[in-house]
Amino acid sequence: MFFKKKISPNPLGVPLGEINEILKSTTLQSKLTKGGMEVTYDKLTAVVSVEEPPNKEAPIKDIQAIVTIKTYLPEQYLQFLSNPEFRKMVNNMATFAAITEDDSGIYLGSRLTIYEEETGWNIYFPMLLYSLITTNEIFNNSLRILLEQGQPTKEVSEWTDADFELTKSYLDKMCVCTAGGLGFTAEFGVEADAISSIVGHQTALWRMLASEPHPALGGGLFCILELPFGFEKEKLLNVVNTLNKAEMLPHDLPPHFGSWTIGNRQNNPAYVSFLPNVMHKEAKNIHVNMSIWANNRVQSASATLLSHGYI
Repeated sequence: MFFKKKISPNPLGVPLGEINEILKSTTLQSKLTKGGMEVTYDKLTAVVSVEEPPNKEAPIKDIQAIVTIKTYLPEQYLQFLSNPEFRKMVNNMATFAAITEDDSGIYLGSRLTIYEEETGWNIYFPMLLYSLITTNEIFNNSLRILLEQGQPTKEVSEWTDADFELTKSYLDKMCVCTAGGLGFTAEFGVEADAISSIVGHQTALWRMLASEPHPALGGGLFCILELPFGFEKEKLLNVVNTLNKAEMLPHDLPPHFGSWTIGNRQNNPAYVSFLPNVMHKEAKNIHVNMSIWANNRVQSASATLLSHGYI
């Protein structure tokens, strides 16, 4: 006799059951599935998958699970998003996910790599929860604003100079950094001995700003990591999509809740994300984690570009 396998509320230790219970109190429709869950907002469905690392017998740095969130987009959106220029504009407004294109299609994508004896659930849980609550709605609102069918939202950020001074106290020994004026700035070396661009080193610029509200979400924390590599326009669009695809791979990588897009120099790739005000309370000191992840992302992104022959 065959029995239907029971769906686990905590696949590989990821507390999807708890997230599902919280989502029941919202307007979203959610359900647990085998090894994951599905969350539907309007006509968009986010598919959460929890998978073992690809090489279970020789795990990389004790990886326990890879969590991916993919929201495949309806046909009416694809006429806009198949255009790399328009996709760039949407990704400039990224919060918890990136518009990504690969062989399976165009989707909103996020990823979280979980390690054995994980101690970061105080940060990871609210990131997973609020990415599922807000990503699809923010995506729709962002599209309306880009198509001039909606008005930007204005709201004061919950982050203060005290938060950025705390970040500086953690990163002072790692890099050159400053805090103040409702912001934080740091330089992360591309190579191990790189310290600052002032002395001719190749560094990435990391900034967190509490003074730039999200047009569709309001107050919060805007984060941007700008790589120093320059490319011609057409090649740059390919570089950006390559980096977004690489972020979704089941590898030893920092959490991916943001998007690669085009930086302020207009010829360089940059990683942007936005944390809504609720994350200031629900994920205490997440700004410190974001900065450490940004430092690690410089190395992983540089390795990706090198492996694809871009640098």
